[in-house]
Amino acid sequence: MKKPFRKLQEGIPPVRYEATYIYLTEDGTWPRNPIAIIPKDLSWIEEDTFLQIRDLRPSSQMGEVAHVRVIEVRPEIHISTGRYSQVIRRVLVVEVPSMERTNELAEEALREQG
Repeated sequence: MKKPFRKLQEGIPPVRYEATYIYLTEDGTWPRNPIAIIPKDLSWIEEDTFLQIRDLRPSSQMGEVAHVRVIEVRPEIHISTGRYSQVIRRVLVVEVPSMERTNELAEEALREQG
C-alpha cells in the first residue's frame, strides 16, 4: 500500500485549500448558510474576538458596518482522495453595539444615576 505524502519533507503536506466561513446568528444557533466565505484560514480568529463586517454588496445597505463578536469557532479538516485535504474554519458571530455606541450607553446610564 502506498503511503500518503511519503515524498514530502518532514511528513507535513502543504496546504492547498483553506477557507474561513462566517455565520451570523441572533440566537446562538448555527445558521444553514454563511454570510461570508473567505479563501484563507483566519487562524487568528478566536472566541471573544471583535470584528467589523462591511457590507459591499450593491444594495440599499452597501457600506453599512456591522460590529460582531465571535462566540464559537469550529476548525475542521476535510480529508479527500488525492494528495491534499482542506482546512475549514467555521466562525459563529453575533451582532453587538459598536464601541462608540457602548460608550454612549454607558455615559447615559451614568447620567441617569446622578
